[in-house]
Amino acid sequence: MKKRILASLLALSMPLSVTACSSSPQTSSQLESVSSSEPAGLDASSQGASQDESDYYPVTVEVYNNARELVPYTFEKCPEKTLVYGRNNVEILLALGLGDKIEMVADCSSVLPEYAEEFAKLDLLKNHQDVGYFVKEYALSLEPDMVIGWYSLFNMEDRMGDVDFWHDRGIGTYTTINSVLRGDESLENEYQDIRNLAKIYNRQEKAEEIIADIQQYVDQGKQAAEGKEPQRILIAEKWEGEYDIYHAKTAAGDIAAQMGAEPLGQAGWTDEEIVDANPEAIFAVHVSSVSDEEAIALYTENPALASVDAVKNGRIYGRGAMDDKGPVVAAIYALAALKDAGFAPARRIRILFGTNEETGCGDMAWYASHGGEMPVMGFTPDGEYPVINGEKGILNGTFARRLHHSGVYRLTRFEGGTASNVVPAYAVAELQCPADAAGRISGEKITVTPIEGGIRVEAQGVSAHGSTPEQGENALGRLALALAQLPLGGELAECMAFLAGRIGMETRGESLGLAMRDEVSGELTVNLGTAAFADETLSLTFSIRYPVTKTYDEVYPRMTRAFTLGGFAETGMHHDAALYLPPESELVRKLCAVYEASTGEKAVPKSIGGGTYAKSMPNLVAFGPIFPGDEVREHQPDEYMLVERLLQNAEIIAAAMYELAK
Repeated sequence: MKKRILASLLALSMPLSVTACSSSPQTSSQLESVSSSEPAGLDASSQGASQDESDYYPVTVEVYNNARELVPYTFEKCPEKTLVYGRNNVEILLALGLGDKIEMVADCSSVLPEYAEEFAKLDLLKNHQDVGYFVKEYALSLEPDMVIGWYSLFNMEDRMGDVDFWHDRGIGTYTTINSVLRGDESLENEYQDIRNLAKIYNRQEKAEEIIADIQQYVDQGKQAAEGKEPQRILIAEKWEGEYDIYHAKTAAGDIAAQMGAEPLGQAGWTDEEIVDANPEAIFAVHVSSVSDEEAIALYTENPALASVDAVKNGRIYGRGAMDDKGPVVAAIYALAALKDAGFAPARRIRILFGTNEETGCGDMAWYASHGGEMPVMGFTPDGEYPVINGEKGILNGTFARRLHHSGVYRLTRFEGGTASNVVPAYAVAELQCPADAAGRISGEKITVTPIEGGIRVEAQGVSAHGSTPEQGENALGRLALALAQLPLGGELAECMAFLAGRIGMETRGESLGLAMRDEVSGELTVNLGTAAFADETLSLTFSIRYPVTKTYDEVYPRMTRAFTLGGFAETGMHHDAALYLPPESELVRKLCAVYEASTGEKAVPKSIGGGTYAKSMPNLVAFGPIFPGDEVREHQPDEYMLVERLLQNAEIIAAAMYELAK
């Protein structure tokens, strides 16, 4: 039976360490690589208008002309009817909250999901013209007061002609820098585009927020690469016979280099040159008319590249490759292999696909409440091998405190993090305060920037899963420690003293009075996952993982007492009780036997701080997909899984299904 199962599993194959991303065909610099996640379409005040327009204009900005020279142009007022060419330019304006200023868009058929709703309201040139770019005659008929585009739009007479043509008619222009400085492109040029356009439209504060948001992702990449040899990567777009290379002097290459990689190549490379360079990873850039799979196949199915490490090293990159989309695929192939092998189970095998494990497993509650069949025995490939027979209890709580400010220091912003179960890698605060406040703050990975009327304080951390916060560095805790250095007053001082003194960079809840442990699962852990400040109220989310032999009644009163003493009130709480099946239980014994037979390694059950779908219904444990000693990439930048490990998982899952259902 095992040989027949293995034969069926040979059909499982995935793209290797080649990943694809779409791009417009005419530029090597696209904002979607580094775009802000802020929503578009907000009003001017919420989008950071720097000052009242009556006091702001006129404003002069230097823009590039046909000769690649900078020429000044004065905007007497904010442009109201803008023609925008190119996806990156459209996304910049939407990120700045300027959708209402866009008259028409060319060469942009889609945008990032966060801008899709606002983009749907825009008029597209393709709805009116067969040509994909603006031309003088038609553009003039639209009566714009601003035109934004790439150099290629303005340096051809059959398109828009030189910028002087438009300036002479009182129509402003902006040519994106990287489209002018081909061969000397950079992320900094992208930043300057954002700043220049923000200056034209009076959105400078919003621009700095966007740039800070982009930079935090770059910084996360830097941190992930610290102490490692730079990975040799190729960013390329395949054309007939050769490749368009996004090398170190392109924006994409510059971003990669800043994040610790070594971008290879130069324009016009061939297969032979790629083989000689032997990149460790390939990013396949392509136009939207080509699918990711088709773009990847140009490399993985090219016999000339078979010897390249990126093609043969067997990595699947992508969010969920390890947790849990990769294991889902393995489970499907495992079940198909059993069927193809002619296995007739004594028990029915069912695969359930969960969709919100990271946010509460509400899907499983719905399944149970709507008559879903409960398992006699089962497992979820959502943890580690050999078998996870214990999972700590989890309390995910939200606490809030309203601040009544007094004194010369006033908090206006305090935010960071993405979820309660992820250690935040970036946090930022802004205060209205005296000018000398910036000199009062010091600390590792802390940046203080003067802003109008006060300071911005940014803290960098290291992301990690909330179940193992000790493996990361909490940026919110670091931010609180930085702010606590200031001579704050009143409730703001009390609040920051609590965050710095009771939480700070601790991960075991010692100062909160929560420290406890057991021999089975170890220490209780605490992760401050997110923070937000709005309407004078600071809200914090936490994830607390308590030992498997402890109870809710032992932990919850301590937690609420600690936060009450800090002036915080509970506003939300979700609890998952601890899970523990003894090693001698039938399910644990059978899965251990499967693991030992498949790997030849001794199976010793273990307990973890993470929560899996095993808690969502009875008679389940976590089983795989991570093997002892393997690098854990879940919830991390550049998440990947080895194809070899994915195939091995499929084999083990098939064997486990067979043993439990025979």
